[in-house]
Amino acid sequence: MKIIKHSDEYTKERQKILHSYFTDTIDILSESHTPQEIEQLFESLSFPIEDITKKLTSLSFDDYLRLIDKINEAWAVPGLGLKLGIVKSIRNFGIYGYALMSSTTYEQFTTVANRIFYAIYEPLTIQHHIVGDMLEISYLPKEPLPRNIHTILMEQVVTCGISLMSTQLPEEINWENCIINCDYAAPDHAQLYNEYFPGKIRFNQPVMQLCVPASWMQLPLKAGNHYIYSLCENKIEDILNGLGTQSTLSNRIRHILLTSNLNHLPSTPQIAQKFHIAERTLHLRLSREGTSYRTILNEVRNELAQRYLNESSLTIQEIAFLLGYEHSQNFYRAFLKNNGMTPAQYRKNKQ
Repeated sequence: MKIIKHSDEYTKERQKILHSYFTDTIDILSESHTPQEIEQLFESLSFPIEDITKKLTSLSFDDYLRLIDKINEAWAVPGLGLKLGIVKSIRNFGIYGYALMSSTTYEQFTTVANRIFYAIYEPLTIQHHIVGDMLEISYLPKEPLPRNIHTILMEQVVTCGISLMSTQLPEEINWENCIINCDYAAPDHAQLYNEYFPGKIRFNQPVMQLCVPASWMQLPLKAGNHYIYSLCENKIEDILNGLGTQSTLSNRIRHILLTSNLNHLPSTPQIAQKFHIAERTLHLRLSREGTSYRTILNEVRNELAQRYLNESSLTIQEIAFLLGYEHSQNFYRAFLKNNGMTPAQYRKNKQ
């Protein structure tokens, strides 16, 4: 943890969100522990509570995971992840929160939600896809996490998703038809899940998912406002454009693809329109950077394919679908060409 000096807008927005995660944790712990106990625990991690509440320190998501691990080790608060997720609201997410609140369609809402994951949940990726009449929102670890942290983090992200969706979807929606699939065994506090979620809860599943009716994607959102959303979207783009890691056009396109639903990839004209340039100019600028849109797309798909094969129990067919391949054989051929081995061979070699 470092003292904040000068930082760009992206870092400032990210710090606002991270500080809210720490203060939410303090509030939840206050329900069962004294201020002195909480202060001592934070001090043991070199997180002075006064510095956090006054936003005098620079925090990372790794710092947050260390805090969660320490709490779990010291007190083992039952359902900590559930409590941390359900208290999340629009106010926690700064400019991203205003964009969520003003989203007029579920597609806009999920675009912003993906950006929150990009900004905060470094160990995870999020994917949306429709299977039958259900929308499956999958939360996938980029790398294995310690079991206790994994459970708490997954509890948090899924209840955070429920909390944010509840603030925007019509009040009359029925959560009883929804499903939470948990990629871990039922914890000792499993009975608490019913207090936070009225639908079906299944443990020991291959992927952590929140599954809701696909028809919800067509529902009007409560506070949708085209004008405010446009202002927020432009502001977010300005923030992302200021990132050093987003300095090249190719890197900015990679970010767009990594936070997109790969089953509905943006076309080259749509990418060009997003950057307010002609399609020909887009091709020319990427050529000057020694790449092309097709090359970037191939690299992103291959990076995600390796990650899913390494770090999830998804089948090869499921991975192909997530990556936007119409047929699994197309995925098989592309992976073999990029990596010199089949997906099955790659997964076996990494075990």
